[in-house]
Amino acid sequence: MLREIGQLAEGASLADNIVGRAAALLCVYSKITNVYGVTMSEGAIPIFKANGIRCEYGTLVPKILNREKNGICPSRRLS
Repeated sequence: MLREIGQLAEGASLADNIVGRAAALLCVYSKITNVYGVTMSEGAIPIFKANGIRCEYGTLVPKILNREKNGICPSRRLS
């Protein structure tokens, strides 16, 4: 996304089913200002707050799990 639209995301809003730390960091880098996650990880909240990004969620979970639900999300390992 960052390569494709670059600075066009600045000031935009984002909504997604799952928002974790990795997605939160991408939002910071792309200068998105508002985020809604149907499910959001507790780890994403401090990233949003520290960077002045307004966030809302439907369900807050301790962490985002992988598809098999036996470990953390693969993207989280990269962040």
